[in-house]
Amino acid sequence: MLAYEVDALVASRLGAARLQNLYSFRIRKELKSRNRSLKQYAAQAGVSYDRMAKVIRGDAVMRLEDIAAADHLLAPISELARSEAVARILAKEAGAKARQLRDQADARARREKLDKELNTSSSRLLLGPSG
Repeated sequence: MLAYEVDALVASRLGAARLQNLYSFRIRKELKSRNRSLKQYAAQAGVSYDRMAKVIRGDAVMRLEDIAAADHLLAPISELARSEAVARILAKEAGAKARQLRDQADARARREKLDKELNTSSSRLLLGPSG
């Protein structure tokens, strides 16, 4: 194996370890905020407490299903789930803004219609029945 290949391998493993550490931190933080134990979470996720404890400590490799379970059972833990959550929030806000703009346009149209009717009625009153 060439030196640059070793460097790339070490860098990718280091990156994976950093991600696992970050996700483990987020899981522990979320469990703490919900007053839930790791044992409860492991049971809900369908894995043994022993394995989950090893994963959270970094003694076992976090698998994709571990990350998916955390995203589903706790909160957006992974970057993908977080970006999807942000996208949902932005879409919801955009929908709310669109409804607000539509409601404002409807209100403006109703006011203009009333103004037109009032002007027509006022003109009839001023000019009389033959005007």
